[in-house]
This record gives sequence, C-alpha cells and structure tokens, in this order.
Amino acid sequence: MAFAGSQKLEEKLCCCICLEIFSTPVTMPCGHSFCEKCINSHWDKEGEEERPSGQKVYTCPECRKTFPERLKLNKTVQLDTLVDLLRAGEVPAPREEKTTPVKGKECPRHGRPLVLYCRTEKRVICSECTVKECQDHKKVLVEDERKKQEELVKETLRKTQKEAERLKEETQKMEQQISSVKVEFMDPTPNKTSAFCRNSLFSIHFPLVERTVKIHSC
Repeated sequence: MAFAGSQKLEEKLCCCICLEIFSTPVTMPCGHSFCEKCINSHWDKEGEEERPSGQKVYTCPECRKTFPERLKLNKTVQLDTLVDLLRAGEVPAPREEKTTPVKGKECPRHGRPLVLYCRTEKRVICSECTVKECQDHKKVLVEDERKKQEELVKETLRKTQKEAERLKEETQKMEQQISSVKVEFMDPTPNKTSAFCRNSLFSIHFPLVERTVKIHSC
C-alpha cells in the first residue's frame, strides 16, 4: 500500500481534464496546469464554437479565466520531473523508512529497488547503478529530490501568477491609451494627430509584447 503522502502528491499532479497523472504538463498564466494534449484538445473544441461576436475565446478549464488568443505553452520542467519521480515508485515515507521503495518498482537495468535519484542523468537509480553507470555522479535520496522539485514547482507557479497580474495591468493601461487615441483622432490638426498616434501605438505594443514573451518563457 502506498503511503498517504504519496496519495496527496498524486492528487496534486493530476490533470483535472483527464483525471490522470500529468503527461507533458504545461502551466497557464493563471497558475493552473494540465496535460499538453488535454489543454490543446480543450482549446480545439472552443475554437470550433461560434460566438455572437465572431471572436474566439480560450479559457482555463479550472478557473474559467479567458484569453483572447490561443496560448503557446512550454512544458513545465519541474512538474514533469516530479511526475517522473512519482511514476518511478518513490514515496514520502517516515524518516527511518524513506529509502524503502514501493513494492514492484525495480530498476529496469538491474532488477534492484529504486532508492536514489541521479541528478547528473536526471533519473531514479538502484544501488547497483551507483557502482556501475553513476559512480561519479551527484546522487540524492528520492525523497529529498521530490521535496526539492515540489519547492521549485511552487516557485515557478508563484512567478507565473505574478507575471499574469502584471500582464493584466498592462492590458488595462493599453485600453486606456486606446481610448485616448480615439479622443485625439477628433483633433483636426493632421501633424498633431499623426505624431500622437505613432507615439501611442509604440507605447502600447512593445510593453505588451515584452510581458507576453516573459510569461510564455516561464
């Protein structure tokens, strides 16, 4: 039987669309994560829907936050590593038992229990691996690596949510500037109107692109 801690971890690493452990996890600006295949399938269906405005809207299945464009999401590396560790068979056990593997989880190369994580090769290993393939590599207990990856995931989500808030602020500023542009267009002076439009469009476009690039690179 798996430990209770392992069950809680598995719940955190579960995609709310397919209800399975993440497969190639990706994280949205709102902080929610899904399997790459699942979220793309969800957006494919939304893209086929006809709306009164004629404009396509893409949403987060978890919080229903909307996005005017289909996002290009990169794999969340920390989450993916955490999934690999979970699938390899490590569990958060009591201190005196933390090197005890789950029954049936063995090294595919040597048939021994998987008790360590090789940070050099980024995979779980057995005691025989430490003597042969990973002798000079940096190794830690799988439980210690799991905790580290959990902290990295939390930090990544925190930064993503912070950038999402900044993007929202930039969008609001952009809307205010667009309103100003509409007002200035009423000015009959050609040179003044032309110069104002160039400056306004420059100040709107570039900060928004910069923020969007930062969010997608998280």
